Amino acid sequence: MRAILPLLLLAVLPAQAATFTVTTTADAGPGSLRQAIADSNVNGAAIADDIVFAIPGTGPHVISVASPLPMITGLVTIDGTTQPGWVANTNTPDQGGLNGNLAIELSSSQTTANTIGLLIAAGTTSGTHTVRGIAITRFARAISASGSAGLVVEGCHIGADVSGTNVPSVMAVGISLAEGGASVVGAVRIGGLLPAQRNLLAGSSGTTSTGVAIIASGFEATGSLLVQGNLIGTDRTGTEARGWRSGVNVAGYRIGQENPAGVVIGGNTAAARNLISGNRETAVGIGSGAGSIGPHRIRVQGNWIGTDVGGLAALPNGSNPATHAAILRTQGISAPFRSVVGGTGPGEGNLIAFNNGVGVRVSGAALQAEQGTLEIVGNSIANNAGIGIDLFNIARANDPGDGDNGPNRALNWPVIVSGTRLGPDRFDLTFRQDTLPANATYPITVRFYRADLGRNEGVAEIGQATISAAQALTVVPVSLTLPPSQVGAVLYITAVAIDADGNTSEFSDPIDFDRVFSDGFEPPP
Repeated sequence: MRAILPLLLLAVLPAQAATFTVTTTADAGPGSLRQAIADSNVNGAAIADDIVFAIPGTGPHVISVASPLPMITGLVTIDGTTQPGWVANTNTPDQGGLNGNLAIELSSSQTTANTIGLLIAAGTTSGTHTVRGIAITRFARAISASGSAGLVVEGCHIGADVSGTNVPSVMAVGISLAEGGASVVGAVRIGGLLPAQRNLLAGSSGTTSTGVAIIASGFEATGSLLVQGNLIGTDRTGTEARGWRSGVNVAGYRIGQENPAGVVIGGNTAAARNLISGNRETAVGIGSGAGSIGPHRIRVQGNWIGTDVGGLAALPNGSNPATHAAILRTQGISAPFRSVVGGTGPGEGNLIAFNNGVGVRVSGAALQAEQGTLEIVGNSIANNAGIGIDLFNIARANDPGDGDNGPNRALNWPVIVSGTRLGPDRFDLTFRQDTLPANATYPITVRFYRADLGRNEGVAEIGQATISAAQALTVVPVSLTLPPSQVGAVLYITAVAIDADGNTSEFSDPIDFDRVFSDGFEPPP
């Protein structure tokens, strides 16, 4: 009896986290990645295991699989940085593209349309899956997470091989979250603020491809979702296009009351900046069904969209100026919510430039109750083929009292009535907001921008004024001082109106401030 007791005690001890080592590029068998995932699954859904790599020989090493790998049902970190030959990226977004070396590539030898590289469907509601430091190529979907735990993808090449320049085949989706209505309720981070965490998501010529697809349906996400520090639609240098159809697409993602941050694409620091360029139609899409039942929202902030990694040369998104937009918000959601492109805080504005289409388009539903709002503020929008902000399906003209409706309530833009330049950096002007209090939520903030060569775009914000409902349809004075960086010989000015709900108008027709007001001429009221 005494001999049996220790065996019984051993039988009831809980499983312990384990480390499984990949020692071969073989598709199956001892030491394979397939076997490591299967062994981790057996260890239990809530046990946080590690899969590391120690494949002998000179790398990089390609693991080519002929059939789907096991669905990942246990918490695990798959860590390609453990393979000898891996070198961490040390470049920040300010310093350029990626300068590290990956040593492991997971690839498919299949040709079917539904192959998935890593399918994550854990049954636990706590903990985090991590995929780190590997290249994933030749699958229809590189990573698909449809479970309930959190997810981190960092330091990876998605779509591109270990070189970061070649995209071997068309990939439908790089990283797919909560597809098919399953719930990823834990926190999700794609990329990160540290140089070694930055991902490359390189697309191909597929007609429906998406770099990051957040396409849940009808579930409540309680964890924050961060997409930060990545190159999306380029090669590893950030100077050549390797575009998807859409860089990032959010649709059907419902943000819960508990969510600490909502969805943040970018951030307010240079380290958080994504470069989203070279994509065939759209850099960022916020689609029908993306909404919030809490106070939080989808935020697109601090990104460079349509430029190369240096921010000065063109690497445009879009290929059809008549139909494409760098940022597209499709209206028609079931629960109103407020999202923002840019922001009023330091570092929150996006650079949206050189795109073959409009800068930001808000399209879809005609009724305010169905659509929510998209606040567009603090960005530098310049040199795009189309206008800076487009409230789609609405004729580009103000209507008396602003009685029409549509995306962002089809809010009228401000009309600059008169102006006087007092010096190189100071001027007074008057403006009028032709919007009755019944047709917007007051107060309305009017933000003035320096325009670029007379375009309906705002290169840099130069001041603002807030008006009350009592000032609707009246001429309002404001005095502004140009920031030093915006002092120049020629001054084009444009403006947008933003009501208290975040509804943002299109840019007003720009005015050559010196020429129009130099001889007493004033634009029509």
